[in-house]
Amino acid sequence: MKPDDILIALQSFTGQERIEFLPLTPDLRTPSPYAPIEKYLLDLKNGTKPESAAEDLFTALCKDVLGFQPTRQVGVMEGFVDFMLPERMGDPLPLELKPLFQRDGSDAVWRKDANPEHHVAQVKKYLRDHEYLVLTDLRTAWFFAPAISFSTTNHSPNCPSPIFSRVAAKPAACWTPCAAWKTRRNAPNWSSSSSPT
Repeated sequence: MKPDDILIALQSFTGQERIEFLPLTPDLRTPSPYAPIEKYLLDLKNGTKPESAAEDLFTALCKDVLGFQPTRQVGVMEGFVDFMLPERMGDPLPLELKPLFQRDGSDAVWRKDANPEHHVAQVKKYLRDHEYLVLTDLRTAWFFAPAISFSTTNHSPNCPSPIFSRVAAKPAACWTPCAAWKTRRNAPNWSSSSSPT
């Protein structure tokens, strides 16, 4: 699949509230034209830990859309960050991935959007070692920088959660990953390109 078609499939997939597991019959349409999304759903159906299934999907997206393999489970001062994304002109960018879908019995998965307020301690911990951090559930991404302050009224229509200022580690931007990935593919350097808001 072409990268733009993958992003369309990802956007369609992450926009669903609930996905029923279909019976395995050849005449039924698959939930996604992108094979790693199919594998992700099959892994969830088979009881794989949601974080592990999401990591496999994210790795496939990086390879197929951005043309690189991210480094997984990288040790930082206190624990491990899920991914380090390579940068041509700077330090790697840490990314913490939260699972978007949770299993709902044996016949479906339901979407559980990440809430950055639930991960404040983790974000603060990672920002001790790094200038920036991305937190994402593959539907929404939050870009954190410890020195940037924004008010709760700075809200993008593409971002379902407000950018809040009452936590010490504040999101500097919020955007949909599909838009960010399109920017990344066309930008010479992620950290120097402007972040969509």
